[in-house]
Amino acid sequence: MFLKSRQSVFRVEAGLGHGSGFLILHNGLRLVLTNDHVVGADDDPTVYLDTLTRVPARVVARDREGDLALLRIPDGRCTQCAPLVLAQPDDQLSIGETVVALGFPLNQEQTLTTGIVSGIREGAIISDVNINPGNSGGPLISLREKVVGVNTFGDVTNQGGPGISGAVAVSRVHALLARIEASTADMSTPADRDLPVMPRKAYPVALLHEYADLASESVNNRVVRRNAGKFDIAINTPVTNYLAEKAIEQETGKDRKRREAKAGLDMESRYSNLGNLRDWHQYAGDVLAPVVATSIVPKLSETFWSALGRGLEAYSYGTAISAAKMKFSGDVRGARLYRNGREVEPIRGGHAPQAILYEDRWVELKDVADRGYYVWPPEAFAPDEDGTPARVLLVVQDLKNPTYLSSTEWQGAESAAIWNSFLPFFSDVGSPMAQLRADPTRPSRKLTLDCVAATGDCVVRP
Repeated sequence: MFLKSRQSVFRVEAGLGHGSGFLILHNGLRLVLTNDHVVGADDDPTVYLDTLTRVPARVVARDREGDLALLRIPDGRCTQCAPLVLAQPDDQLSIGETVVALGFPLNQEQTLTTGIVSGIREGAIISDVNINPGNSGGPLISLREKVVGVNTFGDVTNQGGPGISGAVAVSRVHALLARIEASTADMSTPADRDLPVMPRKAYPVALLHEYADLASESVNNRVVRRNAGKFDIAINTPVTNYLAEKAIEQETGKDRKRREAKAGLDMESRYSNLGNLRDWHQYAGDVLAPVVATSIVPKLSETFWSALGRGLEAYSYGTAISAAKMKFSGDVRGARLYRNGREVEPIRGGHAPQAILYEDRWVELKDVADRGYYVWPPEAFAPDEDGTPARVLLVVQDLKNPTYLSSTEWQGAESAAIWNSFLPFFSDVGSPMAQLRADPTRPSRKLTLDCVAATGDCVVRP
């Protein structure tokens, strides 16, 4: 069953989240079924057809109350994939039957789990199948090889025990399919194009240690923390992550290292937070993924009336006696990256709200704003063939200040440092990119981009 079904179960990404989905056939249309909460407010999610192929998708129908969504992918894709068969009303499911769940939980690739049906509710199937975040939207399949539900939620306890899971019953799916037959929904397919994907191979820890120990910390510091108008930008690569951990270890472990040296402990026995970094970390997250990640965080500023009032207090009483009322200066709506004037497609990314309610004698902050996180392929920082470092511009779209351009740029030695940090990885995987070294002594090419703040659209000025 697994071998027959696995090619038709996909990873679905929307914004900062991901889930699962699976191929079905309805009136000749090949559709991807998933949970509505997986795609959220994104009408244009993306679908991994396999580990090397990611394509655009379009939401064509939703059942928000039932937590279901139907997507279309480009025609001509996955034509050899066999759509999964939906159970019909006369396909009886009984308590005690074995069921199988397929999906992409947590940071894992496609995974199969099995369990026993323990309850059949109106609109839901309860079982002890082990599902986790990322399983949402995947199929729950009976041993008769028919989809009986869409994996949706887990009911767990902090008192121990595996908990139980719930799937939206396939009867809700049939109701959604019947509804789109009578609707005038746009069922057109999205543009057919290949999107960048997460690299399959991680940055080997041994190479990471070797390169990072020789990297310039001063250049790294200029690369990592950036100012972009209303936002603070942090850039993360395997090397910058390593150097950040190294700096923390050096600062926090000074006394410990002196004690260990005095005690005559051998190097293998001494404390090292970096020593806990293993090659298996690639299976537990993106810390070793050979990509460039950007974190975009709104800055904080004091409100106008708070600053005015506290200024008057200071003038009248010699000191401000009221708490400073703070607010977020920006609110992320999107981000776009340009290499030498040409836009680079992100591997994944989006924005999500952060709400802070804090108040003490000195500071008051009661606000909510989105922060962003975007992952780019390292080729976004690739130099020209002659080694000239790329000029890379990041533009942030701001809901709070739509006409204000918030941006930051990497060029010259900073851009070269980012690209060159990936050369050991490229060499390890046998990529020709390993021969393309950026010359940190050369300036990036001169060009000026004219950008529209509200959309992030940029064009090279003639």
